[in-house]
Amino acid sequence: MSSTLITQKFWLNKEVVEIQLDLLDSFAKSLAYYRAIHQDYKRIVACKEYWCHTMNTCYLRALNDWCIVFGPNSNESHWKKVSTEHAREVSDEVRKVILCAGEFHEQEWTEYWQNLTEFRHKYVAHRIPDYREHVPHLTKAFDISVAYFEWLKVQLRPCQNEPKALNVLYSEYQIEIIVVLKNYVDRI
Repeated sequence: MSSTLITQKFWLNKEVVEIQLDLLDSFAKSLAYYRAIHQDYKRIVACKEYWCHTMNTCYLRALNDWCIVFGPNSNESHWKKVSTEHAREVSDEVRKVILCAGEFHEQEWTEYWQNLTEFRHKYVAHRIPDYREHVPHLTKAFDISVAYFEWLKVQLRPCQNEPKALNVLYSEYQIEIIVVLKNYVDRI
């Protein structure tokens, strides 16, 4: 039996909210690590194979975490599952958040969503042998995640120990990995 968070507007599934907040944080951390390593990869002088593997793993983890929240509706922790009592209202409101954050029209969002979820299904999760699409950029995915993270925080207010904004956490994670990388690159 799931517990319910009663906000000013909606009843939210506490477990789904907690999982989503964790996944969005993990997405931001993995993306920050991936981008920082990718940016300095050519300057890495020691343990290149390790850093290549770590960089790629961070990208795949970021994409997978994003798809759990924003991918197929069947995912148990999908954004549409954050409320059963107010599903329609939440869906309408969050769709606006997604479209605005990604600067999408409905069709553009559908195409972007299909591109990311297809890459996740056919390459990240299942490695379909003849799948040869380009690795998708995650800039819009990050923008959507930041906006949805803030939407969740607004729903939970007032609360104690409110998490920092996702873009602030992202910056902190970049600094964290740069400190680690400094020992492996010729100069930072």
